[in-house]
Amino acid sequence: MHCRPKNKQQNIHYKHNLSKLLIGVNSDAISGWLLLATFFYNHQHYSEALIITHHIMSKFTDETIPLPVETYNGIALFHKSHDNVMELMKQEKTITIVKNLTNLDINLDTKALAILPELQQDVKDPFTVFPCKPMAHFIRFLCYYRLKDFNLCKESYKKLYRENVNNMSYMKNMKNCSVRSVNMLELLYTMYFLGISAQMMGDRDLEKQLFRIIARCDIFNCTSAASRLSESI
Repeated sequence: MHCRPKNKQQNIHYKHNLSKLLIGVNSDAISGWLLLATFFYNHQHYSEALIITHHIMSKFTDETIPLPVETYNGIALFHKSHDNVMELMKQEKTITIVKNLTNLDINLDTKALAILPELQQDVKDPFTVFPCKPMAHFIRFLCYYRLKDFNLCKESYKKLYRENVNNMSYMKNMKNCSVRSVNMLELLYTMYFLGISAQMMGDRDLEKQLFRIIARCDIFNCTSAASRLSESI
């Protein structure tokens, strides 16, 4: 069990925010669980955050993992659950439909109940969209890093890298980039989380390489890659 804040007022505030976040996981949406993991991480309850990220990763089945498909307009992402929505609507109640759907993105604004300190400079109003799967990998890495479990930290770092190998090759070879597309935004943030991780791990070459690619493509400044790159030079 994690420890609650000792200060009475802080404890009341903590319990109030936690109760709100627990409501958000009633539908079993991935985004709700991710927000709860972020909340625990922010309060230094890293073991609890890890348990939740493991649960999140278990929910990425073949039906929820987005499949990149090249189209005339670029890369489009689809997942099998889309094919089942209409059938569900014919047969089930609304709450059942909600529980069977997964939200693969999390939207955060500056007043969100939980924002990773490492992403504080990236969250803007009215909201910023983060893809859930790479963010879950990122939180797992952060927890092991804060727990000083360097073996598992390195393992999580390698998983982040493997998630990005194809993205890096694709982005390098693109003639024109734009994050107006949600699909492109997901590719950028997947690389961005690895860039921050590389920065924390002292892997300066990879850090600069990633932030340079992202800064070139992020023409709408959705991330802070450009400023992070300038700081690393």
